[in-house]
Amino acid sequence: MFYSIGKFSRICRLSSKTLRYYESIGLLFPDSVNAETGYRYYSSRQVYEVIAVENLKEMGFTLKEIKMVLGRSSSEEREKIVNDKILELNREKEELLKTIDTLEREKNNIVSGMGISGSIDDYEVHEGIQCEVTVLSRRETVNMENISGFIDEMFRLMFRKRLKPTGPVRTYYYDEEFDPDKADLEVCIPVEPNVALNELEIKGPHKTAFTTYRGRYSEISKGYAAVIDYVEKNSYIVCASPYEKYLIGYESGLNQDEYVTEIHFPIGR
Repeated sequence: MFYSIGKFSRICRLSSKTLRYYESIGLLFPDSVNAETGYRYYSSRQVYEVIAVENLKEMGFTLKEIKMVLGRSSSEEREKIVNDKILELNREKEELLKTIDTLEREKNNIVSGMGISGSIDDYEVHEGIQCEVTVLSRRETVNMENISGFIDEMFRLMFRKRLKPTGPVRTYYYDEEFDPDKADLEVCIPVEPNVALNELEIKGPHKTAFTTYRGRYSEISKGYAAVIDYVEKNSYIVCASPYEKYLIGYESGLNQDEYVTEIHFPIGR
C-alpha cells in the first residue's frame, strides 16, 4: 500500500518538511515519485524504516551515522559505528556522573546562596625565577575545544624532528579578552637544544607569580583569580602573557579531577 507524503507524515508522526529533508540528505527516499506532478508516495514498509531512524536518533546517533548504519555499509563498518557510539556515550555518562557528584557535594552551598565552594585563599601563590628553556612552539588561533588535538599535533611534530621533551607542555595565552572560540595561544614543548633547527625558541629566564591548581580545566579560573589577587596585593605588574604548565593532563588518562596545572604570571615592578 502506498501513501501520499501528507498521509505518511501523519502515520509516522513526522512533518512533511522532515521527510523532505531526509530525502535531500539521502536518508529516506519515497518509494515512488509521480514524474508529472512531483507527488511523493511512500510504502507501508517504509514505516519501519522511519521507526528505525527515530530509534537510532534516540540512542544518540547523528543522521550521518544513521545513514551509514541503515545504508549499504558492510557489517564491519556498522559494528565500528555502533562500538564508537557506545564509547562516546560511556564518556558522556562518566562526565554526567561527575556532574551529579559535584552537584551533590555542592548542594548545601547552592541552596544557601553561597554558590560553589572554594576560595582564592585555598591556593598558595609563590614567586620564583623560571629558568631559560628551549621550546618547540607554535602560535595559532584555536577553538579551546580543540586544544588537545593541537597539543597532539605538536608532539607529532616533535617526534618527526627527533626531538626529546625535557619538561611539561606549557600554553601561553595572548588575548586581552578571552574568547574560547578563537583563542590566541602558543603551545610550547620544552626540548633539548638543537642548533640545526631554526624553529626552536628560547623562553626566559623570568620571574613569575604562580600557583598549583588541581582539578578539571572548567574550574581553573579559581587558580587564575588567586594569582591575580596576589599580584595586585603585592604591587606587582604583569609584564608578559600568562601561561599554564600541564604537570598532569589529559595525556595521563586520569580523571580530570586529578589533573595538575601550574598557572604562571610573569611579574615585575
